[in-house]
Amino acid sequence: MRVVDSMIVTEYSELDHPPKARHQLLGLGTNLEVRQKVFSALEKEGYELSWVESREKLEQRLGGGWSPDAILIELLEPAEPLYALVRRIKRSSPETEIIFIACLEDMHHCMEAIQSGAYEFLPSRIDSDELRSIIATLIKKKHLPAFTLAKRQSA
Repeated sequence: MRVVDSMIVTEYSELDHPPKARHQLLGLGTNLEVRQKVFSALEKEGYELSWVESREKLEQRLGGGWSPDAILIELLEPAEPLYALVRRIKRSSPETEIIFIACLEDMHHCMEAIQSGAYEFLPSRIDSDELRSIIATLIKKKHLPAFTLAKRQSA
């Protein structure tokens, strides 16, 4: 399985997801096991998933105005630069949701992640069903207004 810059595409009916060619996700982290778990959980769901290994590369990807549906970030020490990164992302692209995957599992880090603007905080022992559910929920929430408007206009 190729885990860096992979594209995974599956067709969905309009009833399953709001209209969009592919839902785009971007991951940040260096832990190969976490990356493989994320890809394994999402590979059959039709998401376009890219992965970078540094904050700098993530910021370069976002620098051109591109806004993925969600960003998954491994939470590693030092955590403070990651919280600052999340705050910058949320200021420039408030519609982009961020999910932390905790390699550091304590309540302090969970609270800091949420306070910095993260949508969710998951343990490193990723539950595939939970991850798929969280991603599907945030994408539906994000695209619901456009989907509702498109359905009204076609009626």
